Amino acid sequence: IMDFDETKEDGRPRTGYVQVDFMPGDPDWLKTYYHSPNEKDSQYKGVYRNLMIASIAGNLDIENSEETIEDGRPLQSKRFMFSPRDGLVRVLRRPVPKASGNGYTKKNNNKIIGISAIYTSISKDKPSVFFKLKKIKLTSTTYNFEKDADILKLHLIHKPYSELGTIFINPSSRGRGRGSLLSFARLQLIASHQSRFDEKTLVEIRGWKDKDNRSYFWESFSKAFFNLDFFSVDRLSYIDNHFITESVPKFPFMVELLPKRVQKVLGKPHPNAMPALSMLAKQGFKANGLVDILDGGPCMEVKTSKIPIVRSSRKVTIDVKRAINFSDYGFIVNFSLQNFRVVKENYNLINQNLIEISQKTAKALQVKSGDKVRINIENI
Repeated sequence: IMDFDETKEDGRPRTGYVQVDFMPGDPDWLKTYYHSPNEKDSQYKGVYRNLMIASIAGNLDIENSEETIEDGRPLQSKRFMFSPRDGLVRVLRRPVPKASGNGYTKKNNNKIIGISAIYTSISKDKPSVFFKLKKIKLTSTTYNFEKDADILKLHLIHKPYSELGTIFINPSSRGRGRGSLLSFARLQLIASHQSRFDEKTLVEIRGWKDKDNRSYFWESFSKAFFNLDFFSVDRLSYIDNHFITESVPKFPFMVELLPKRVQKVLGKPHPNAMPALSMLAKQGFKANGLVDILDGGPCMEVKTSKIPIVRSSRKVTIDVKRAINFSDYGFIVNFSLQNFRVVKENYNLINQNLIEISQKTAKALQVKSGDKVRINIENI
């Protein structure tokens, strides 16, 4: 063992073997999670930090169902967990039923309900890399002809932008508007804290794949530029996609010369992405001619201040009512950044500066009468 300190002994005989632990997961995150400071900087290992964060997360903002099981545990509980693999996540916890079907074990099932993300200052340090579809004219004065042609060329974005990223909702929790709430919550975050976001917002749409999950664009074109499989390149590109410029030639590719099946799926979204595409179009996102280097999926963009949800967001005061009939319905957003919350619920618009909400809604948003929230005045 290099630099072994002979003075550090614990009384156990040396065997000549060392222990190696394999920790599967995202290397970038695992380096953070398992990092321990130098003993000169702290007497505590990284595990103590993780235990502290996990303890705080496990006791923060717990929503228990009123119904309980025989040992007093709630039948359902929404809470935060600090996960070695996923970081800080919101989970739905339920007691595990006994195999006999009578009662519950002492174990709990922790299930992630959903997650969505938005990234800022993309390309601030290094440019982002795409292909760009362009039209050119081919001409010949000798033979007096002119022809339009499509080309695909490497394109770099240098100016920082914000990007709508990860969205996932557990299949068992889908329906009743939960997916759209997760998606729109990102735009509501922009509306509430516009100074934190960039002039433009982009979104990359997943590229087309067949029923066997094969990408024709990757298999018959972009795969040739890398000595890696799709998932390795895709994972690396999330960390830093500038390495792609080292592998992909700078000269343009004639689309007409690409394999026919590549031409058919170039800039075409995955069938499962069509609902998201429709939702984004209604929020002003338009195709910008950029396509993903790996799966050929389209890219859309919008000027951040022009997004309807952002543009129509208004600050109002709330009055919490015990029991009342409500005539309006829409997004209601609290003003917290670190405890950001969005609901889509009923309320009464009293005037341009005041709304009435239920106690249930106030509890979900963690607000009280007199607090400020955001709503969308216009129908969007």
